[in-house]
Amino acid sequence: MTTDEGEEGRSRSGRLQAAFDASFLTAAVLPAGLTLIRAPASPRFAAGEDVGADAGAVCHGQAIWLGQPDAPLYRLDDERWLLAGARRADALVRGLLEPASASNSAPGAVASVVRDDLRAGVLRITWLGPVVARLRLTPGEDATLPDDLPAELGRLAGAAVTRLAETAAELRRPWWRPVRWRHGRRRTARTGHPGP
Repeated sequence: MTTDEGEEGRSRSGRLQAAFDASFLTAAVLPAGLTLIRAPASPRFAAGEDVGADAGAVCHGQAIWLGQPDAPLYRLDDERWLLAGARRADALVRGLLEPASASNSAPGAVASVVRDDLRAGVLRITWLGPVVARLRLTPGEDATLPDDLPAELGRLAGAAVTRLAETAAELRRPWWRPVRWRHGRRRTARTGHPGP
């Protein structure tokens, strides 16, 4: 009997959860003065939790960072979804962007939709395969977001989405079952032909 144990003794789902947790922005890349008030640790949905558009999510998490009320960046919402497939991710993106439609990208390329208003806030949704990230940046009272900050955080989120999508693809179970191949070899050894 085979197991999903990996190099570090973690199961396949444990490695996927670790990659998902590592995909969130950290204090090292964020402007100084932000405090994490909600960690993204929510590996599965609790019983009775209203998940709305997240019903097809394998993993979902949201980190919330707060700064001073008058700071250029007052609040940052960093949200991630890991879904069962790319079609579900596309449907989620369309739902997040309603009434506007999402732009399509080339297969295998990170897609991104941005709604910029440095005084009112920035919404950036990035997705690749089964992974979706949503960043919401809100400036402080009577403040404006720095010009380069949304683009830089969007670039970092896009890189995290790419790494998570690659990890999810590596850890995906094969669509065929290796056990079937072993039975076929046994039959060939007994009868001389592989059978139907």
